[in-house]
Amino acid sequence: MSLSPMEINNKEFKRSFRGYDIDDVDDFMEQVVEDYEKLYKENSALKEKIVALNERLEHYTTIESTLQNTLVLAQGAADQAKSNSQKEAELIIKDANDTAQRIIDQAHTEVVKITGQYEKVKQEFQVFKNKYKNLIQNQLDMLSEIDEVLTDNKTLSA
Repeated sequence: MSLSPMEINNKEFKRSFRGYDIDDVDDFMEQVVEDYEKLYKENSALKEKIVALNERLEHYTTIESTLQNTLVLAQGAADQAKSNSQKEAELIIKDANDTAQRIIDQAHTEVVKITGQYEKVKQEFQVFKNKYKNLIQNQLDMLSEIDEVLTDNKTLSA
């Protein structure tokens, strides 16, 4: 049976001829010592348990803090990687657009050049055709004149 502080406080010893009964006092003191020792040991064990639990709590708090920091760093790295990827994609798209524009500009320049060459060849052909027509016409005119001269010579000789 455990004693409460109130029971210890209210304990009355039998009086004997010269004071308290020594056996009663000794029995009570033994019980007080046993209960106190039991409570003392229990208190010590609980204090040790509290220390161990506080150490575990501190350990888990440190782990939680480390995990949070790691998560923040990972999120930062992910954001940085995403930002870098977007910038790289924008640069690739800009480079592709610039290259495409250069190709279009070169093709346009080539088309203008070829069109100019075509027009020049077309004009040269027209000039050649007109000269050739004139040459043939002159040849035909000469043949007609020769024919007339021959016809006139036959008429004169006859």
